[in-house]
Amino acid sequence: MSEAVLEGVERDLLPGVAEVGLSVAGEPFLTPDLPQLVDRLTAHGARLEVTTNGTLVEEGPLLRKVLNAASLLRFSVDGATQMTYGSIRPGARLERVLDGVRAAVRTRRGGRPRITLCTVIQRRNVQDLPTLVDLAHDLGVDRLEVSLLTPLWPDQEDERADPVHVRSACMDARRRADALRLRLLLPRSMGRPSWATELGLLRREVRRVDLGILRRRVRHGASLAAWSARVGGRVPCAFLQGMAWVSLGGDVSCCCQPGRPVGGNLLDQPFERIWNGPVLTGLRRAFLAGEPLACCRGCGVNPTR
Repeated sequence: MSEAVLEGVERDLLPGVAEVGLSVAGEPFLTPDLPQLVDRLTAHGARLEVTTNGTLVEEGPLLRKVLNAASLLRFSVDGATQMTYGSIRPGARLERVLDGVRAAVRTRRGGRPRITLCTVIQRRNVQDLPTLVDLAHDLGVDRLEVSLLTPLWPDQEDERADPVHVRSACMDARRRADALRLRLLLPRSMGRPSWATELGLLRREVRRVDLGILRRRVRHGASLAAWSARVGGRVPCAFLQGMAWVSLGGDVSCCCQPGRPVGGNLLDQPFERIWNGPVLTGLRRAFLAGEPLACCRGCGVNPTR
């Protein structure tokens, strides 16, 4: 990200945001000036959400700095065995990634920040999902997050897992996670934990809540409720209501979903004008009219899917 784009983020976004995510456009731990970037991004009180492939995470000053500034450190692990993991990420060693997870769990203090594993279910790893639950529990992380593959290119269509196999693996994983009292976040259509399990998880998690972020989210929720009352409807997309994606070149979108329209660029206009401009406003209006755009209809995060 250029200095001009970063200055735009600092000027227009950081004073009012609760969390800043470092992900999607590359591996955060490859950033040469990551310590300085952490300082700049958190100067106004925001916390970091960091998603990493884990191959460069190791115990030391950099990891401590990231953990101290973060609300969430997410490790992307697309397999429970080297065979599966290596078939998706050629040349990478799963054990190296797991060493990074262990280092992060050892280094954090007071159970903060939250540390999670995330995995994208596809044809080559769907059978590993129940074992990933065991792995997450053994590593001592707080959650396992599961999403479905969203093909970015036509040749990735063949990597989608069979829906029957996905449902079977998700149900097995849910039973295993409930038995281990592990928070498992599955695609919306795959069900939730039992009430007894949910209450137990909430009791454990409430002790780790970041009160600063909680206060901001409560205020944001109240603002959204007032907005929904004014417009006479609700937009069932968290991104369009309180998140934004800024590319390395400064393009601002609601998210990184393939096919999403770009609202504008921070080098050309301030964020407030982009956020309230015709592109992002049009996306919200489409939801309110019951006719979301194609990129929204195919999104795995969209609860109306």
